[in-house]
Amino acid sequence: MTTTIKIQLARRDFLKASAALGFALSTTQLAQAQTGVTEKEILLGQFAPLTGPAAQLGLRMQAGMQAYFKYINAQGGVGGKAVKLVARDDGYEPEKAVTAVKALINDDKVF
Repeated sequence: MTTTIKIQLARRDFLKASAALGFALSTTQLAQAQTGVTEKEILLGQFAPLTGPAAQLGLRMQAGMQAYFKYINAQGGVGGKAVKLVARDDGYEPEKAVTAVKALINDDKVF
């Protein structure tokens, strides 16, 4: 696969994810009643391999999300709220993934 095709596929996937995020966050009234949403910020969670054999996958996803959130926040955020990311490491292991998701929901209170 050529680099151009890889970039186009990655861009398409990023645009799909961005559209889904935009749709999810566009319901401001609903979002205000949710955990992870305050008057000033929307707290989103990521669980991914940040260490271990697949760390580059998780770290690059994290870097992409943070870059996009920085772009969104520079334009005033979503409904005036800054978007913040909390990341949990699952080490690419199912047991750790369960623990990471529970921590995001119960401890970090992400949206």
